[in-house]
Amino acid sequence: MALVDILETPSDYVFRVDVPGFHGKDLKVRVDPETLVIAIKGERRQKKSANERLIWRERVHGSFTREFQLPSDADVEHATAACVDGILTVSVKKLPQPEPKVIDVKVKSRL
Repeated sequence: MALVDILETPSDYVFRVDVPGFHGKDLKVRVDPETLVIAIKGERRQKKSANERLIWRERVHGSFTREFQLPSDADVEHATAACVDGILTVSVKKLPQPEPKVIDVKVKSRL
């Protein structure tokens, strides 16, 4: 299973996923705009050679999927992802916070 740190900055939600040995082509990131769920998937295929015989295996091969619920202020239309040195970084922008609306109420007095 890929280990994940989730961070919040003033402008983004940031996911940092440990994916040692993976390349960008091995990874898929999807965000569902209806449910605000982000899915991170990866697959490491075992390379086989005709003249090799496996004696011992400790390295993990296969696929993984991690899913996370995004907060309601996540701007899923502005998500980016990059994989550098075995760390996948996914950033999802936050929607701008609405300005608080203030309504002045006129006070009447009876005479």
